[in-house]
Amino acid sequence: MWEDERNKKGGRWLITLNKQQRKYDLDRFWLETLLCLIGEAFDDYSDDVCGAVVNVRTKGDKIAVWTRDYENREAVTHIGRVYKERLG
Repeated sequence: MWEDERNKKGGRWLITLNKQQRKYDLDRFWLETLLCLIGEAFDDYSDDVCGAVVNVRTKGDKIAVWTRDYENREAVTHIGRVYKERLG
């Protein structure tokens, strides 16, 4: 069951980090993720981003950017491309 019907066809861009990357990359990647969301870095497709989440786990960490509609390839591709560029 979906919490919000508008996100039913959503997808995500996922970054996985191993334990060693936590020390150097996790905080930097999460900060850049938040700055992308706050600053509407995804241009005309900013409304296609539903949110972001970070999971800190023993085995490794994950950062996900959730998108509204996986079928909107143009939006999903643009969001992924910009996100990748911003993370370096």
